Amino acid sequence: MTFKQLKFTNGDEIIADVVDEEKSHMVIRAAMRIVECENLEEGYSYFAFRPFISFTQDVEALQLVHTNQLIVEAIPSKNIMKHYASAVKRMTKFTKLGQTLEDFEMMSGEEMENIIEQLVEDEVQEELKEQKELGENVIVFKPKDTMH
Repeated sequence: MTFKQLKFTNGDEIIADVVDEEKSHMVIRAAMRIVECENLEEGYSYFAFRPFISFTQDVEALQLVHTNQLIVEAIPSKNIMKHYASAVKRMTKFTKLGQTLEDFEMMSGEEMENIIEQLVEDEVQEELKEQKELGENVIVFKPKDTMH
């Protein structure tokens, strides 16, 4: 897997897994757009990930990007990749819950928080199940899959 951070001529910025790359185009999957969100009342901003192509049924679907629309291409930092991986995982689980990406785009902040709480709870339960299966004498450290 080759992950790249791409900035387009229209200002959009994404992170995606580049499956294939030619001079005139790239085939990508799991593309997530980086969105800046501002809280003017509190006086801060933060970044979030949203699906690059709205109203698709599968975050993992292959997409074709024409390279003449790109102005910058970079390797994403390890820190942003942690957030990206989490966003892709949550979007994948979200669609498995029977929701579409269209539903996700149309959700209010409160609805989104409820779904995220449900997804986080599911992740906690999965980790507890995994720990139980490994046994009491095995401790799982972060990053995942490192055992001692």
